[in-house]
Amino acid sequence: MEHIERLCTLFTDNIHDIIRDMLVNISNVGVIAGGSMVYALNNFVPVASVGDIDVFVNNKENYITIMNIIRSYFNEVDYYIISLKPNIIMNIVLPEQRVHIQLIWWEFSDPMNIIDNFDFDYVQCAFHQREVIMTHACLVSHMNREVSIITRTCAERYLLSARVRKALAKGFRVPWIVDVTNDNQPRREMSIDSLFRCRYPSVIVKTNTNIFK
Repeated sequence: MEHIERLCTLFTDNIHDIIRDMLVNISNVGVIAGGSMVYALNNFVPVASVGDIDVFVNNKENYITIMNIIRSYFNEVDYYIISLKPNIIMNIVLPEQRVHIQLIWWEFSDPMNIIDNFDFDYVQCAFHQREVIMTHACLVSHMNREVSIITRTCAERYLLSARVRKALAKGFRVPWIVDVTNDNQPRREMSIDSLFRCRYPSVIVKTNTNIFK
């Protein structure tokens, strides 16, 4: 349960006991996956790089169960909900906490089916019913602290730059990024500094790499 303990450090000390019990109960019903689990599994990932804990469910019953679990630990006057997509994605904002809990209703058959569809290899990890689930690519990525595989969909949907910023913030190298903010100039390696200076940087992969999943 050390992974749950690590997730507790995302919250203020005074509610660690509450968060620990709540996350255990939540993970017995739903699947905690993505960036928060990268933090839970790796001591080198900074606290500031985590903004929420993503919890996935695949049916209405589990969706309602998790909402009831949260209500059992916090009075409804103490938290509020931001509906990003009504009845699909709910952001639960806990009192005086920087990190939110994001409840996501998504069709999946098992936890591996969720993480295998994530855009970058390093986030393909999850926690469900007291077990850690991860792809082999994710394990290798964590060992090397490097992003090696992305989905082609990510690049085609202009999500790449945002995903790259998150990976860098979590301490992972992204060696295949080049700067294409000006196609008339020679392409060069993009540094972390230049990436963060660009609000919406355009990035592509090196032509001699094969990172697409």
